[in-house]
Amino acid sequence: MEIQINGHPVEFVMEKEKNLKDVVESISGWAMERELIFAEAWVDDKCFAVENVPVKELEEVKTINCVIVSKADLVADSICEATEYCGRLIEYINKTDKDTPISDDDIQKVATGIDWLVEVSTKALSLLGISLQNAKHRDKSAKELFENLENVRKTIESRKKESMAVLPELRNLLADFRDFLRIVLLSDEMRKAIITSIDSPDTVAEMLAHLLNDIPIQKQNLENTAAAYQAGKDSEGSRGVESFIDFIYRYFRVCHQLKPVFNIDSKTVLAGGMALNEKNDAINDLLNQMIISLENNDIIGLTDILEYELLPALQDIEDFCKAIFEMLQASK
Repeated sequence: MEIQINGHPVEFVMEKEKNLKDVVESISGWAMERELIFAEAWVDDKCFAVENVPVKELEEVKTINCVIVSKADLVADSICEATEYCGRLIEYINKTDKDTPISDDDIQKVATGIDWLVEVSTKALSLLGISLQNAKHRDKSAKELFENLENVRKTIESRKKESMAVLPELRNLLADFRDFLRIVLLSDEMRKAIITSIDSPDTVAEMLAHLLNDIPIQKQNLENTAAAYQAGKDSEGSRGVESFIDFIYRYFRVCHQLKPVFNIDSKTVLAGGMALNEKNDAINDLLNQMIISLENNDIIGLTDILEYELLPALQDIEDFCKAIFEMLQASK
């Protein structure tokens, strides 16, 4: 039997595994130790949920492909998808005609979409270890925000004729919900989950190359994002922030792996008279300031950080990425 992870054959030493289910349990344990998620298993081109993999003799199986993803990547993708959905639903509400009732079918789709939004967001927060009771959004707990959204959903579904009246309330709640998820993306829990994910050396080197290619794109993105917020285009600005967060977390992830993967101490990586660990501490401070601005809905403060702090920092990041690249090349 050939064992694959994400389509790539791997060497897996059999010990006490007597059947396919034993193998899956061993790989699940290996993944959990590394904060990875064993999402599904393809057994000879048939897909199974991990808990439903059949008890087969190893000789009966040709190939098992284990689909394993980083917890951090799964959470980040889920949150970004949820914020995108909030934006689409807000746009739909803005386009509704007050004099034209929404069809029952569309109302049901909105209710189903809200259910999905709450479920996905709840699971993502759970994976990060964030409590709805303790997490805050402005003057509310996250639990209250979720409950308000669910209550509006119940009103829409149970009293369809009155659904038009609650659409403005739903739109405001979705805007708050999207802001809350955006703050979660910047949270310490999210940063830790993404940064501490460990990859193979070739994957890290590839990530570094992508970072260098993405820096000019992110420079333009920060300029466009600041302009969008200044013009009152919050949805466009939100997408720009999410794009930058994705980039900066990939950068932090590469930096974190220098020691465990390449035995390079971040204190020895220098650019512009500063060590890598010092620069990253400064960037972390800027991200924390972004959180404060988002929590306070301080658009002026947010755009100042984007335009006058983070945009110049991208040049430093480029210099550090080049320094890291040169150190990796020298170690070959």
